[in-house]
Amino acid sequence: MLKLKTMTGFITLALLAAPGAYANAMEQNPWKQRYADRSLTDPAPAEEETYRITYGQAREAIAEALESQNAGQHIRVTLPRRDDEIIVSNSQPITAEVDQLSYDSKSHTWQATLYFTADKKPLAPASLSGRFEEIVSIPMLKHRVGSGETISAEDIEMRPYAEQRIQKETVTDIAQVVGKAPKRTISAGRPIREDEVVNPPVVIKGDSVSLIYKTPAMEIRTIGEALENGAEGDNIKIRNDTSHIVVQATITGKGMAQVVPLNSPEPTILSSRTMP
Repeated sequence: MLKLKTMTGFITLALLAAPGAYANAMEQNPWKQRYADRSLTDPAPAEEETYRITYGQAREAIAEALESQNAGQHIRVTLPRRDDEIIVSNSQPITAEVDQLSYDSKSHTWQATLYFTADKKPLAPASLSGRFEEIVSIPMLKHRVGSGETISAEDIEMRPYAEQRIQKETVTDIAQVVGKAPKRTISAGRPIREDEVVNPPVVIKGDSVSLIYKTPAMEIRTIGEALENGAEGDNIKIRNDTSHIVVQATITGKGMAQVVPLNSPEPTILSSRTMP
């Protein structure tokens, strides 16, 4: 039995002492299983049954304890020892209590003492310390997506990531990337930066574009050739098919653009069909 000592008493966290109990606890807790660094393998059966507490069990219990103390909603604890290393073992079932737990939210460090008893007899305690980090889910690509390809919801999966490692420009909401296109190829399984994605182009270099120039006194409609790619709202260069003059125009939709005079109101959107 592993318990957390709090200001109001002891809280039982999990039954961890018997062989195989850690693996069972992990199966019943998908979140913890997801962040376990290593799985715990029980030793080969011996003639005399041996009970043990491992560092992996202690790590998971301390993570639960930190969560109960509001250090974070989902906590991952690190220890400078392998999960399958044994802290204490005994021929009798072991009761373990987490006591004197404290943490620093700025340095993300913690320390605690584990007290053990077996057959009502105290065993040597263990003073432990380490680091912790709060885990959040952020969108990452399932596979590589190339420049100009549109990212769909099926291309994205939410993956765990340490909150303290998230940068200001890191995408944290799937809505920030769905429907966008990478400026350059983005690899799978890593955080995405906001400046890596843009609105997908609706006009491609070489496309025929319906072009309009409109003022209160006149309106000119013509056809031009896009000299560069552009998303809706982008200003791109377009060459007039008749005069061969190159103008700057605002993309107003697929196959549509408008030259906006300095004193003009908002652009008027035209159909992308060729004007007569």
